[in-house]
Amino acid sequence: MPLKSNLIFLYADSLKRDFSTCYILKNKLSENGLKSIICSRRNLGKFLRIFIPQKLFLIGQINIIPKKMIEYSKRGKSKIYFMPAEGIAEDSEYDLMYPKSEIYDFINSIYFWGQSPYTWFFKNRNLNDLEKIKKAGYTRYPIAETYKKTFGGDNKTRIGFIGRFPALNDLYNRNLLWFFLIENSNNDIEKISSRVKAETESIRIYLKIFNKIINETNFTISFRPHPNENIKTYELLISKYGKRVELNFDNDVSEWLIKCDKIVGLSSSSFIDAYITDTPVICIDKIIKIQDDTSVFDPFLKYMYLYSYNPENLEDLHKLLINKKLKPTLNNNFVKIVNNNLIGDTNIVFDKIYYDLKKESQKLKLWDSINIKILLFADLILSIYQWMFNRTSIQFDYSFIFHKPSKQLKVITKIINDKY
Repeated sequence: MPLKSNLIFLYADSLKRDFSTCYILKNKLSENGLKSIICSRRNLGKFLRIFIPQKLFLIGQINIIPKKMIEYSKRGKSKIYFMPAEGIAEDSEYDLMYPKSEIYDFINSIYFWGQSPYTWFFKNRNLNDLEKIKKAGYTRYPIAETYKKTFGGDNKTRIGFIGRFPALNDLYNRNLLWFFLIENSNNDIEKISSRVKAETESIRIYLKIFNKIINETNFTISFRPHPNENIKTYELLISKYGKRVELNFDNDVSEWLIKCDKIVGLSSSSFIDAYITDTPVICIDKIIKIQDDTSVFDPFLKYMYLYSYNPENLEDLHKLLINKKLKPTLNNNFVKIVNNNLIGDTNIVFDKIYYDLKKESQKLKLWDSINIKILLFADLILSIYQWMFNRTSIQFDYSFIFHKPSKQLKVITKIINDKY
């Protein structure tokens, strides 16, 4: 039987996407005498077998909220605060993101990124208390802005390349055939087919322009693998090109973006972070002729074309790459989309979440310090086990052993938290 505690669990579903948000909140809570711990897929379920947190803040999909937490909330033993990991979409996609369910009544707050998702949920889902739904904003917005203002500058020597090859280079070594056979509907099979085409064609383009960059410029190629990829594969890239290629594993994408003169890739939600950091984006979707497929299978990503340069051929791509004075594109429609979907009631964003987590929370007691040590020791064992038997997945799941906050993240955490 798990013990009731005064701990607050902060759940980061994906290390690269969610860690910074949880880290910033953890530090603010600690400043005010509230004890919290950052959890991941590896350990949340196991932690809940030991302790019942007074509150759980979870970034992810609605269907990953543990059933135990729903039961604890129903019985008044704990509270749940939910923020979607992917909070921006077309209206047609929100039905899947927020399926009809009674669990919304047992969530204390749902934080939407902006007006559009907030309005959709307000109109299409029923809650016993509509004050639970809040326009908090996109937490990555103040993070990216602060990175830009604090560490941004000119004379950048890197061209960033977004790695999006989870089908060709699967983290768990599942082959391409597996991805087709696991699907049931024709639509999902077509989506996989489109994905494989995009990945195959884009790596072909990447390798061609890598050679041009190395032979004709002084830029360093900074390649950032997708979290769902097997990073050991890219050791071949380093052995092939040497010091002119680096692999980037910064825990925060904004920390990478501010180092890059420009970035290149398939249409991606990371273009939003590039927009906030004023990083020029070159999208290769038009070259490999997948814009129509993107509009069908990932509808919202078609709006990313409004911010990016979209060359039609390799020659045009090459001209953009070697342009050392390339500026971000400016599109008023894209700005409107950002404002409608990513701006909440406060520019800080974190203050809205923090005040909810702080409200009626019990402050640190002696045994809570002991409880934290118990959980840290348990996670030490779990992390070592993961390192021994499933090492590749460490890059996805946060671990206090393997993932230390960078000096830059510590600086921007203080700057953001000093504002509220």
